[in-house]
Amino acid sequence: MKRFGISIALAAAVFAWHLLAGNPSGASRGRIDDAIGLLSDSDRAALEDRLELFSKETAIDARFLFTPVPRETHLAIFAANRFDEMKLGSQSPGQRALLFVYDTRGESLRIHSNYDLESNLPDSLVGYFIHEHARYLFDDGDPAFALLLAIRMLQDHFRYQQLAGSFQPDGFRALRALRHRAGGGGAQAHAPISEKTLEAFPAIPESPGYGDAAGATVEETFATYLDWLGRGQFDPNAAFLTEGSRRLVAQWPMTPGYLDYLYLRDFPHEFQSLVRGDRAILFSTSSPFVSPHLFRRTGGVWQMDLEAEAQLVLSVAGGPLSWTLADAENAFSAFEEELISVGGFTRLARGDNRQL
Repeated sequence: MKRFGISIALAAAVFAWHLLAGNPSGASRGRIDDAIGLLSDSDRAALEDRLELFSKETAIDARFLFTPVPRETHLAIFAANRFDEMKLGSQSPGQRALLFVYDTRGESLRIHSNYDLESNLPDSLVGYFIHEHARYLFDDGDPAFALLLAIRMLQDHFRYQQLAGSFQPDGFRALRALRHRAGGGGAQAHAPISEKTLEAFPAIPESPGYGDAAGATVEETFATYLDWLGRGQFDPNAAFLTEGSRRLVAQWPMTPGYLDYLYLRDFPHEFQSLVRGDRAILFSTSSPFVSPHLFRRTGGVWQMDLEAEAQLVLSVAGGPLSWTLADAENAFSAFEEELISVGGFTRLARGDNRQL
């Protein structure tokens, strides 16, 4: 079996998703069963760390299983049986659990959940993660990257539910007696692993070009960015991005699902900008999970500096906050009076700093 490796360092830089809270013991958590050696050692270690932090933050027992499923066994039945045999969720507060099963024989991916996650993670959403995200990167030879980003999107999904006070399901209390029984639901799709280059998004004829789309204000440029995401046309050659950002974006192994995720992460929220000379920060005042965006003024127009974001806005997992600003003394010296420390992390005083 060929082992596929991704560049975790590149993934972190490109998606501005640095892993601050790591595995303190350095030992394998045992959340991944990959006896066939599909993943590289570095990919497996990165996924183990991410699963551990995801489980710590959400109290969901999440596991990955890569195995050939017998031809005579339906993948859904196989996943449900393994879920029960492994007693997933039995050690988790609330008995919540997720099992990602990749059938290496049939090249299909299934995400299976138990009853207590049914109201928080409906089958339609699970199916969306697979059909609009994971299978694209499997097909591009990046199964580990697909799962790494899927965990990121799921983590944010549960963060919003926790903050809204709706994380605990109410409709399935009578099923507590089943404990670790799988039941629940899930979704699956054919996800062959190949080494082809991910195909570009099809052109949308009515979509405007972005050749001169930088705005006279930070807000105008950000509105263009949202329009760019919302149209579903992934085009890195956009003038509202700095030159370094365009080079960075051109490396993104983008999927329709991840493009939607980026759009829905920012679109519903309220923002405020801080301008100091030719630098600006746009931050959310309605969500503690939406990380700030950085802007740079060049030639009288404002451009998004995603390259700087990847280096200076760091993601946090496994704790009560989801992002912190790095190297604040230098990069954010012009905004020093706006910075505060919350739980040891550097945040913006006027932003939403609620904790989980």
